[in-house]
Amino acid sequence: MVQNSTRHEISGAPYTLKMACGENPKGVYGGRNSEPSTRMGNVAGYRKAWIRAQDYRNKLVE
Repeated sequence: MVQNSTRHEISGAPYTLKMACGENPKGVYGGRNSEPSTRMGNVAGYRKAWIRAQDYRNKLVE
């Protein structure tokens, strides 16, 4: 564990990952009319990347 880190644990809870979404997408991408234009778009991109990574890992294990 890293020194000075804070640990929040709930017994029996599944492991999770917290990610920051960064800048407000509407402010960054809104004028361009491109993806991601919302926080939901950001998270959809993260989800797609994690699924691709999981598929890649599964292929390595096979």
